[in-house]
Amino acid sequence: MYQPTYVLPVLEPYLTYDETSKIVVYLINDGNGKNETDETSITIQCAVHDFEQFNPRTKFIFMATIKEQMMDTQVIYQVPYQKLIQRAKCQNETQCLFRCSYLSDMNDTNDAYEQYLLFTHPKSYKLQDPQLSIVSVTTRTADMMSFDIKIQVERPALFVWLDIVGVKGRFNHNGFHLFEHEKIVTYYTWMPSTVEDIKNKLLFTTLYDLTM
Repeated sequence: MYQPTYVLPVLEPYLTYDETSKIVVYLINDGNGKNETDETSITIQCAVHDFEQFNPRTKFIFMATIKEQMMDTQVIYQVPYQKLIQRAKCQNETQCLFRCSYLSDMNDTNDAYEQYLLFTHPKSYKLQDPQLSIVSVTTRTADMMSFDIKIQVERPALFVWLDIVGVKGRFNHNGFHLFEHEKIVTYYTWMPSTVEDIKNKLLFTTLYDLTM
């Protein structure tokens, strides 16, 4: 999904063993907003997470403003990588990742746009079974062409991928990381379907399934 404004955490240089490495959080605005002069307030939250619990090991909250039609890049935060890892009490790069999200007063959906910084290759992470399950499938509209799928995990999950075999359509989110107990994903079908058909043909996988 295209976003004219986004937050981007970067490890510079991208070497966790380099003592000079630092994490820099950028706020980038490409200037394609609707308002020419109005300033927009943005709340940015960044956190270090592990894969055993939903609560972050440490987190930070920042406030920023942008002009929607002005291209701009702001440095919101920077910290030495080793200092952040020590603060979060991560044993090494395979135990944690860095997550940033933001909400703005021009966003009327209350969705937080997220970006993640992985400290190592995905296959190197020490993951536990997130125990992902489908809680419910419900129809959103009378035409039976959009369905809300509530998924649940007991632990954080990386690269959650959903598929519905034989029912053509698209998900509003897919391939995402999940650091909340529950999430609702919407599936938009090309032709009318049924709740039972969606349930019976729904498949899911996570990074844990590929690395166990």
